[in-house]
Amino acid sequence: MTSMSNRVIKSILNSKFIKRSKIIFLGSIIAQLITFVTSFVITAYFSPEDLGLLGTLTALISIVSGTLSFRFELAVIHADKEEAPNVYLQSTIFSAFFSTIFCITCFFLPWDFAKKISSYFIPFLFWTWGYFIYFNSKQLPYKFDDLNLASKGAIAKSLFTFIYQLLGGILFPTFGWLLSGRILGDYVGSIYHWKKYLHLINLKKSISGWKTFVRKHTDFILYMTPHHLCIALSQNIIIFYIERGYGLAIVGFFALGQRLIQAPIEIIGAALFNVTTQRFAELKQETQELKRFYLKVILFSFSVSAFIGFCIWGTIDFFIPFLGTKWAASAPMVKSLIPFFMNTIFSTPTVNFLRFINKSKLQLIMEIMEVILKIIFLSFVAFVDANDMVLKFGLLAFGIGIFKTGLVFKLIPRTN
Repeated sequence: MTSMSNRVIKSILNSKFIKRSKIIFLGSIIAQLITFVTSFVITAYFSPEDLGLLGTLTALISIVSGTLSFRFELAVIHADKEEAPNVYLQSTIFSAFFSTIFCITCFFLPWDFAKKISSYFIPFLFWTWGYFIYFNSKQLPYKFDDLNLASKGAIAKSLFTFIYQLLGGILFPTFGWLLSGRILGDYVGSIYHWKKYLHLINLKKSISGWKTFVRKHTDFILYMTPHHLCIALSQNIIIFYIERGYGLAIVGFFALGQRLIQAPIEIIGAALFNVTTQRFAELKQETQELKRFYLKVILFSFSVSAFIGFCIWGTIDFFIPFLGTKWAASAPMVKSLIPFFMNTIFSTPTVNFLRFINKSKLQLIMEIMEVILKIIFLSFVAFVDANDMVLKFGLLAFGIGIFKTGLVFKLIPRTN
C-alpha cells in the first residue's frame, strides 16, 4: 500500500500539468490560506447566526447563479482565442438577464427560498451577477495561458474579502457588512481576470451575435444546466434542512466547518483531478493499465481522505477554543462533517473518469437518483440532533461515492 501511494504521489508531483502550472497551485494555496484566516475574523466579530445566514444565502447562490450561468464558462474555454472575449461578454449578458428574471419572479413565489431571496433582493441580485462573472472571467487567463493572472485574481478575491471583513468587524460588525464583503470579493477577483482582455471585446459584434451564440450553445442549456443543478442540490440541500430543523446558529457551525476543512480538500482535489485527466488520456487504448491506474488512484484518494479526516478528528477539540466562546459548541459539527468532505476527495477520480469516457447521460441519471435518495433520507430518517444528521448524511454520501466507484470500475472494460 505504501509503495503504491508513493508511486501515485510521484505521479502527482512529476505530472506535466503541475510542472507547467506551479503558479496556479501556489495561488490556490495562498487564496485558501487567506480564506482560512478570514474564518478567525468572522468568529471574532460575527455571531454564528450571521455566518449561518451567510451560509444559507451562499447555498442559494450556488444553486441559482451556478445553474443560470448555464456552464457558459466552458464556452469561453472552447472558443477560439480571438472569439473568447466576445463569448465571455455574450455569456455574461445572457446569464445576467435570466438571473434577473428569476430574482424578480421570487417576489411572486410562495416557497421559503423565494421569500429569502426577495428579502435580500438587491444584494442577492448583485451576488448572482458577481458569482458567474467571477467564474466566467476566470477562464480568460486560462484560455490565453496567463496562469500568473489567474492566480492573482484568486488571491485578490480572498485578500479583499479578508481586509473588508476585518475592517467591518472592527468598525461595523453587522451582517450587512459581512455579506457585502463576500459579494464585492467576486467583483474584485473578476476585474483581475478580464481587465487585460477588455480591449479585445468587440461590443457591437457581441451584442449582434447573441442569437448565433445561443444556437451554438444550446447543448449547454439542455445538458449542462440540469447537471449543475443536481450537483448543487446534492451538496447544499442539507443546509436548508439544518436551518429548518435547528436554526441559523447551527447552520453557522456547519458553515464554519466547511471553511476550516475546505482548504486541503480543494488543493488535493485539484491535484487529483488534473493528474487523472492527463493519465486517463495516456492510457485510453490500454484497458488493463487504465483499470489498474484507476484502482490505484481510488486507493490513494481514500488513504489521503482518511488521513486528513483522522488529523481533523484528533486536533479539532484543541483548535476550536481559540475561536471564542460563541463557537465552542461547533467542534462536534466539524467532526460530523469529516465523512462528507472525505467523499469529496474520494469521488474526484470517479467524477473525472465519467467525464473522460463521455458518460454524461449516465452521470446525470446517477446525480438525479442521488438527489432523490438524499431528500428521502433527510425527510424520513429520525435524527438525535443536527450533528447526528450531518454525520449520517456524510456517511450516506460516502456510501453513494463507493457505489459510483464500483460501477465505473465495471465500465472500464467497455470503454474501448
